[in-house]
Amino acid sequence: MTYHPFMRSLSRGISLPAIAIAIALALAACQTLQPLPGASAPALWQKRFQALNCWNPRSGHHLRSAEPLVAAMLTVCQRMPVKREGSGWETLVILDARRDEVKAVPVTSIYSGGLHFTSQGDVVWYSSGKSGEATRTQKYVEAYALRNGESEERLLGRIEVPFLTGPGIGHVEGEGCRLVWFQSYLADEKSPRVQQMFLVNDDEPFESAKRVSDVGRALFWDPLRRHFVIQKEPVRVLGLSRSVPLDRKALDCSGKMRDLDAELDRRLALVTDENAHYSISRQGDLAVGWELAGNQEPEIIVFHGDRVHRIASRRSYASCPDMGCEPFFAPLFAGPWSSSGDHLMVDTGFASVEVYRVADMQVVKRWVMKDAGDFPVHGFLNDHAAYQFNAHSRMSFQTW
Repeated sequence: MTYHPFMRSLSRGISLPAIAIAIALALAACQTLQPLPGASAPALWQKRFQALNCWNPRSGHHLRSAEPLVAAMLTVCQRMPVKREGSGWETLVILDARRDEVKAVPVTSIYSGGLHFTSQGDVVWYSSGKSGEATRTQKYVEAYALRNGESEERLLGRIEVPFLTGPGIGHVEGEGCRLVWFQSYLADEKSPRVQQMFLVNDDEPFESAKRVSDVGRALFWDPLRRHFVIQKEPVRVLGLSRSVPLDRKALDCSGKMRDLDAELDRRLALVTDENAHYSISRQGDLAVGWELAGNQEPEIIVFHGDRVHRIASRRSYASCPDMGCEPFFAPLFAGPWSSSGDHLMVDTGFASVEVYRVADMQVVKRWVMKDAGDFPVHGFLNDHAAYQFNAHSRMSFQTW
């Protein structure tokens, strides 16, 4: 008979209390904080953050600075320093490595998006729903802020919309303005999909935001030409690769729409998937994730300077029952660029991350995300290090 190691230890007379202590130590080791790259020990702010025991923030986060780390997130924290009063369950958490501080502020919104720092250091976010509202009667959206140095959220304003609001707030950050859009509540698959888009300026009242019409999707902000790139065709549940060019335009902060310049239009003409996703660097290089027409094969096109690179999806026949079946293609997602624009992060499948050195399109780092099923937030600290948020207020780091 073969014994499990645990049973063998019992047979040798090791006591249950000793085993319990060993298990407790092992669990404690799993909870050990990882110091930032270059640091010899976890910082005080990391320990204070861990004490909150927060969920992975997923998409609701924004970095004001990577070195030193200054970040804000909307998440759910299990151990708040003060008792929550009123409705809601989300918390705005601000990490500030400059001051070795962590701030945790309860917020009322349960449908939030567009979280960002302003130039004054305030944190602003948008809301399309709050706990305690009458069931599906809300027909307005709001903006909230945590002013720099304050400890309670502040309502910035409210705008009426012609539909019942629901979760899902989109946001593209520009320079001097941002595009924010809110979606209607979908009770079932027959519910009409409606959205309202606004041009918002942090230095002006939220109620004065300009409504934007005749726009299906906001794609990205072009930092070189200083305008948004929009698409007239809307996003669909199942996107289509079209045989005719998509109708894309430039939209500036005043709301004026015009044609794209010839160079950018020529680049984007290669992308025919109306649901393609875009990631642009501060230097204007562009990565586009899309599906090739005909076979739904994912691909990422990287426009770097005057060169065009392609990242192909890995294909697998592992689940094919016979030789004539179609391969499975791993999804590809164009992630963030490093601040220098020298490196691009790409998610392959739903668990692996690859870092490309764009000069020669070589992979300089590859890792499997911890707790990948929870879609952990990850990004660059610099050209040689990356971060990842995980549950229980922990961060992990990768270097190369």
